[in-house]
Amino acid sequence: HDLEMEIRSLPKKTEALAKHFADLQRRREAAEAKLAAQRQELKRLEHSVEDHKAKIAKLKKQVMQATTQDQLNAFQHEIEWAEKEIANAEEKEL
Repeated sequence: HDLEMEIRSLPKKTEALAKHFADLQRRREAAEAKLAAQRQELKRLEHSVEDHKAKIAKLKKQVMQATTQDQLNAFQHEIEWAEKEIANAEEKEL
């Protein structure tokens, strides 16, 4: 009798396990998609940092060519802004 009851309960147990497996599979797929999005965002941030560093290098060369105080202030302002953007991007990377 016990074996017969066990046999009768097997389809329900199998169905429950199949549902649990399907749920785990959906969660894994969602986690993989999130990971891919985070990797893409990390690459974007890394490129942004590289671009801002290149811009800073270019601006520092232009500072030497500034002929007025206004130009010098503008270059310095741009450099400060780019440095802040780098700091923000690096913070997001962490």
